[in-house]
Amino acid sequence: SLLEFEPAFSVDGKTLFFVTWNDDLGGGIWQMNTNTGALKQVAVPAGIHRTPQCSPDGKSIVYVAQSGDDQTGPSRQVKPGVYRFDLNTNAHQFVTDEGENPIFSPDGMRIYTTTGGDVFGSFDKQLLSFDLNGHDKKTLFKSKYANQWTPSPDGKWLAFSELHKAYICAMPMPGHTIDLSAETKAVPVAQIAKDAGYNLHWSGDSKKVTYTLGDEYFTIDITTRFKFLPGAPDSLPPLPQTGAKIGLQIASDKPTGTLVLKNARIITCEGDQVIENGTIEITDNKITFVGKSSEYKGNSGKTVDCKGKTIMPGIVDVHSHSGNFRNGLNPQKQWEYYANLAYGVTTMHDPSVNSEMAFSNAEMLKSGRMLGPRLFSTGTILYGADGDFKAPINSLDAVLCAAPRHGGLFRLKVITSPVGSNANKLLPLPKNWVCWLCQKEVLFSTIT
Repeated sequence: SLLEFEPAFSVDGKTLFFVTWNDDLGGGIWQMNTNTGALKQVAVPAGIHRTPQCSPDGKSIVYVAQSGDDQTGPSRQVKPGVYRFDLNTNAHQFVTDEGENPIFSPDGMRIYTTTGGDVFGSFDKQLLSFDLNGHDKKTLFKSKYANQWTPSPDGKWLAFSELHKAYICAMPMPGHTIDLSAETKAVPVAQIAKDAGYNLHWSGDSKKVTYTLGDEYFTIDITTRFKFLPGAPDSLPPLPQTGAKIGLQIASDKPTGTLVLKNARIITCEGDQVIENGTIEITDNKITFVGKSSEYKGNSGKTVDCKGKTIMPGIVDVHSHSGNFRNGLNPQKQWEYYANLAYGVTTMHDPSVNSEMAFSNAEMLKSGRMLGPRLFSTGTILYGADGDFKAPINSLDAVLCAAPRHGGLFRLKVITSPVGSNANKLLPLPKNWVCWLCQKEVLFSTIT
């Protein structure tokens, strides 16, 4: 069984490349014929592979051989970095150890990479350009907060995210580095997402940019964001409020049958009551009996003799960081979940984490595709401290924009108190706004 991630189409749309992960086998890169569905593994060396992208002529790919981490284990690649792979000859060439998310230039003669990480990254973010051998380095853009740098296939536009909002800008090649932000005047910039936008992607003709938010898929025609483009309307329309529903539904994992745990010492949590010789009956996913063994009248189902064992209600850890600050790649078994189960934690609440990983892991756990405690989370917190993750909230409208990008959570965590050097950089966030939002969206709030 393989987990699949980070799909990317060839320019002609006939091939889909993606990476896989298996805890025992490691990573792989695969290509699929989009007409027939036929699969073929790309013969790259073993390792932790990320973000493959195809060249314009379809003859090679670039990808990242990732160093190890706490979830996928140590690197299986001698030299992590960006690699170029020839699909015809299987020639494999190291390009650079600078950056991630590599992509070919429109003419296929250069490779772009990004530095500074995604959310929770550094303040020094750049879009770099190299020749095919990793030489002739050029810094095209730099930014303090921008991430998700996504050049269009024709090389004329750049989509990016800044402080959760999504934008597009012109992408000239002026010969010097452009300092990019939503407020820059060096190039035309337009917002494309009302609330937030993730998984930025371009259509093959570079005329439309797409993104996701929660379970909705948005498509933006760039002529609706710049009046100077041919075909643009006289008056630009408002940004869309809703997108196409993705509608992914997965069945929750539910056990069947009856399990009887007998002769156990049971801590009931009913005052100080402890049953010294007790029985618990579980039918499907419900506890149907707790009491003295002498009082149990059932006689069906699998029975486990728990003599000498103590059974207690599962622990709910209301502040537990689950190891999900990464993005993209996910293990099949996550050690943090096993460690929590081993110590009796059956429900975890993570109050600050990468939303993508927290919500996807919560669904995998609920569907039985991973083993671990139930996982609840705030997702990425509303944070006042300076960083590429902060939420500039200075109006009620800004508060309303926060809810859609936290879709799937049950609690909203807000930090507005002074933190170290950020003591004088707080954002004006009236607590009653957040309380109103949580009441409206049926959320719990934690404000510090």
